[in-house]
Amino acid sequence: KWITLLIAVVIGIIVVAVWSQGLTLAAQALLDIPPAPEPGLGAVLLQIGAVTWFLAIAGSLGLFGATLARSTVGGIVIGFVWITLDSIVEMIPQAPVWLKGVLLAPSLANLNAAISGQPPAYPLWQSLLALAAYLLAPLATAIIIFRRRDMLG
Repeated sequence: KWITLLIAVVIGIIVVAVWSQGLTLAAQALLDIPPAPEPGLGAVLLQIGAVTWFLAIAGSLGLFGATLARSTVGGIVIGFVWITLDSIVEMIPQAPVWLKGVLLAPSLANLNAAISGQPPAYPLWQSLLALAAYLLAPLATAIIIFRRRDMLG
């Protein structure tokens, strides 16, 4: 069973990589964009790690929402709304700087900037701490809610 899942994930990664490469080449040809310098293998692996971290956070929020709403659809809706509101708050110019530094999207952008060799907008430790909180807090809350409901019947 796990071999089938592994094969499906590998095929999905290959399809996405080929698709993104094709779109990049098409955009460069149509818009006369000079090709970007090729990143090293380490930078690519770190970028994959950052995307994986985002997906784990999205899953964590979905699991929290599913436990809270007692429904898979509720979990998807709560996770989607949470990530959408997070992105909207980031775009509000009047939002405090400290708040923007701990939101999901700026923390991921800050991590990606550091991986790419650009100066991060916020301290890297702040982004890593915010991302860890985004991953662990919803999971811990979902576990607590589930255990209390399970004990109460």
